[in-house]
Amino acid sequence: MPTQLFDGSKSIPIDRFPAEAWSVIAGNREPNEAQKYADAVAYLYRAIEVRANALVSVPWKIYRGNSDTVLWASEDENPPDPLMWAQDLPLLLWRTSIAWSFYNEAFWQKEKNRVRVLSLRWLDPDSMTPKWDKKAGLIAFERKLGEETITFAPEEIVYAWKQGIRETTPAVPPAQAAMQAAGVLYNADAFAAGFFERGAIKATLLTIDGNPSDNELKRLESWWKRFFSGVKDAWSTAAVRADVKAVPVGEGLESLTNATLTPEKREDIATALGVPHSMIMSNAANYATADMDKRTFYDVTVVPDCLLLQRQLNRQLFGPMGYRLSFDPQEMAVYQEDESKRSAAFAAYVGAGLPLSMVAEMLGLYIPDDMEYSDLDKLNEPDPVSVSMAPAQTPDAPVPDSQTDGQRADEIKRFRRWMKKRPTRNPSDFDSDILTEGERVAIAAMMRDEAQSSETGSSFRHGDAVGWESYP
Repeated sequence: MPTQLFDGSKSIPIDRFPAEAWSVIAGNREPNEAQKYADAVAYLYRAIEVRANALVSVPWKIYRGNSDTVLWASEDENPPDPLMWAQDLPLLLWRTSIAWSFYNEAFWQKEKNRVRVLSLRWLDPDSMTPKWDKKAGLIAFERKLGEETITFAPEEIVYAWKQGIRETTPAVPPAQAAMQAAGVLYNADAFAAGFFERGAIKATLLTIDGNPSDNELKRLESWWKRFFSGVKDAWSTAAVRADVKAVPVGEGLESLTNATLTPEKREDIATALGVPHSMIMSNAANYATADMDKRTFYDVTVVPDCLLLQRQLNRQLFGPMGYRLSFDPQEMAVYQEDESKRSAAFAAYVGAGLPLSMVAEMLGLYIPDDMEYSDLDKLNEPDPVSVSMAPAQTPDAPVPDSQTDGQRADEIKRFRRWMKKRPTRNPSDFDSDILTEGERVAIAAMMRDEAQSSETGSSFRHGDAVGWESYP
């Protein structure tokens, strides 16, 4: 949408010249219109800030290469000497989240000498334009400052962006998706402000008998505006001729008392930004609801942003320099509480006699890449004892039945399929020579917990098959 710089006036005081006009006159890209609403609509402003604050609250560590040697962690105030060039990383992450709300792209410049990177510099997204080639892909970045155009090679810029369905342009940013709802709130506030500027008087049509001249009508309008303008004149009294009648034709503040319009638009904004309404309005019904909303917020909004940003930064910045950035949301209190619950469940199921492998798989516990869940059962096996036994008297003596891990796993799968088709049936009705009644009851209880978790939208578990490094 074009930006209006002048409204037809012959002159305008320089201190009243719109700030966004300077950017257009200087030659930069037209400013993002969603920023105008974010500056004026408190709900949109807060939702964007909540997203940015949540992202920078996620713990992270920088390692040396693929080793486990931590060089710098988010809780450390200052980085070590080898990473002094990245000392502004926390602020850059926060600003990147803000930029993603408006543009879904952010630009960091690697300020370097001939040998190494010296610092990271934030670049205004309004001034940056990626340049693409049909065959070669991203070939350069252009920065326009006034009449000057600066060209950067791709390796000079860290380009963090969320790709959409287009090949060379980012996805629709969330603030833009919220613009319609934010525009309603913006205009409602503007209407209320204008209403009081008019002396809390509705738009009024002045009628007068006869056929007065144009000059007479203009004098009447001027007198009306002068006498009934501003809040200070809201309750003023004026004497008029009997042949002048004031007919209200507009609406007052009562038109803004719609009980559903404003809450609906606020919910639209929060939904577009991926922020639970209770985190902005603090109107959760109870503590459990607020806790679940916070967990869901990190699961579906913050953690995916962290993973996407982690991959792009490692590929473009840290990896080529021999470092590795890793976000660790599982260290946050919101996930530690869940870990405590899973630990208690693990102890309860193992205490009930279930095999370690089955409990670990049901709870989605993390195990090293070089292990299988079945290996856990070997950890609980007692050390072999050498016992001298007499040889069997007859070769045809019966051998006790034994259950292999494969048979038990197949039986568990068969029982889970049976329960899914018959969720209301008693687990004891399932006929099995391998699973005990206690094991069947425990597995059924776990399946009900899994179904309840999927209904509430809480799906993140750091031990799931789809882990951190497999996120697209």
